[in-house]
Amino acid sequence: MKTKIHGIAGMVALLTISTFWMSTILVELFGSHDAIALVKRLIIWGMCLLIPSLIATGISGGLLGKENKSELSRRKMKRMPIIALNGLFILLPSAIVLNYLASNGAYSNTFYLVQSLELIAGAVNLFLITANTKDGFQLTKHPTNS
Repeated sequence: MKTKIHGIAGMVALLTISTFWMSTILVELFGSHDAIALVKRLIIWGMCLLIPSLIATGISGGLLGKENKSELSRRKMKRMPIIALNGLFILLPSAIVLNYLASNGAYSNTFYLVQSLELIAGAVNLFLITANTKDGFQLTKHPTNS
């Protein structure tokens, strides 16, 4: 059951972050300032889905990691603090600041600096979560992998 919860929560997190990232890129390239503000507001609302899915992924992954001492499991566990700290200290504050700036029409150098930081940090988390997903599939395919 923990494996199923972990897999579902992890996929929800990965898909949510991917949606945030791609929506940001597309609206920045092709959208108006009003569209950018809407995407930033929707990302804040999307945190209501993302944060619980990341918490569920982390808790279930921690429990599974205690049961599985393989190399794949250790690699997944090493990535988790980076993902969590990146999300907590860069991505979440960036989303809040960008929503605030966009809702006030403040598309200044500050907005684009924070936007660049958010896109880079988001890409890092996408890469790390994708690597964890790949390793997770390997673990469920061959639970005794080392």
